[in-house]
Amino acid sequence: MRLSLEDYNRKELQSFEAHRQWIRSLRFSPNGKILASSSDDGTIKLWNVENGQLLRTMEGHLNKINQISFSPNGKTIASASRDGTVKLWKLDLKLDDLMKMGCGWLQDYLTIHPEKEELREICKQQDLRN
Repeated sequence: MRLSLEDYNRKELQSFEAHRQWIRSLRFSPNGKILASSSDDGTIKLWNVENGQLLRTMEGHLNKINQISFSPNGKTIASASRDGTVKLWKLDLKLDDLMKMGCGWLQDYLTIHPEKEELREICKQQDLRN
């Protein structure tokens, strides 16, 4: 499916070769620089409004994505799908954010595996940074 941005006089400003199936939802980021689209193909695509470049394709839903919305700060997208799920997608994760999430996931594992001292030390250092 092709997506086209036009001005008030219907002059095409930008076009995107978007999704394989129908587009269900479009949203501009709060700063107007990114356009997000969701589709029956189960993906969310982020586009650079200025040059039409595809920035990222996000996959994870098992069915059509009906609605998407940016958070007010533009750092998260919420998506609702016909698969019965709502997902929150962080757009600007940095290495420290990923380490913090990973250590959070490992917490129970490290509790019952005291021999994993190296992992425990990495997460301890991560806690000291925050």
